[in-house]
Parts: sequence; structure tokens; C-alpha cells
Amino acid sequence: MGAKSELDRVVGPSRQVALSDKALYGLPYTEAIILETLRLSSIAPLGVPHRMIGDTIFHGYFLPKDVTVIAGLYTIHHDSKIWGKDVNEFRPERFLNEDKTPSILQTFNIEPDPDCPVRSVETVKGFNVEPKPFTFVLSLRKT
Repeated sequence: MGAKSELDRVVGPSRQVALSDKALYGLPYTEAIILETLRLSSIAPLGVPHRMIGDTIFHGYFLPKDVTVIAGLYTIHHDSKIWGKDVNEFRPERFLNEDKTPSILQTFNIEPDPDCPVRSVETVKGFNVEPKPFTFVLSLRKT
């Protein structure tokens, strides 16, 4: 099913698609198109710098507390080891399961960090509006 048939089924020709349609119906293929567009465009190729809140070993690299980490998002978004040989082709299906639904929450558990609970949603004012530092725990789900 493509985005057009998904939107025809959910919204029909009589009105514009609305954000509430995503909440009510999911619109997985339409969401996959948006995610693939963001992946290929990499409008923020280096992302936003982050500060390590504690000493960490990540993939064998030691990252000391207070060091600034910058993710090379363009490199990640265009890595054929992650996305396959067709990395530069527009293929929204790469964000869908075999049953054509988004898969991140079926693959990972995303939970608050019990050692550092978020008490309120506040932002840091500056050039970018960003949340105050927080941590979470991302783990693979057991199938």
C-alpha cells in the first residue's frame, strides 16, 4: 500500500489530512515517507552537540564526562552498512515492518532512566530551543 491509497482509505477526497489522523489511524506509510525524506535530506548533517553526563564506553571508545559529542548524522543516514546498497535511493519501506507498520517500538524498549528521572519538561533558551539534559534507557526488546 502506498501513501496515496493509505490517505484515500483514511481521509478520502473530501478533506485535508490532519495531524489527528496520525493519532487515530497511524498512517504508517505516510510516516515512513516523512522519515525517509528526513534521512536522505540530512538538513542538520552534524545534529546538535551533546555533553556526556558521565564517563561512558561506547563501542570500545572511552567518552569522558563533560566531553562534547557530535553525531555525524549525514554519515549515519548514508551508511550502506546500516541502510543497504540502495542507501541513496528513496525507499520509505525501509522504515516499515513486513506488515507495513513502523517498527521502532516493536524493536526497542524506551524507558526513563531510574537514576535520573525527568521531573518536568523545560527547555534551555538559546540559539536552538532544546530540552534540559535528560537520560533514558534504550534496550532491545526480547522476542
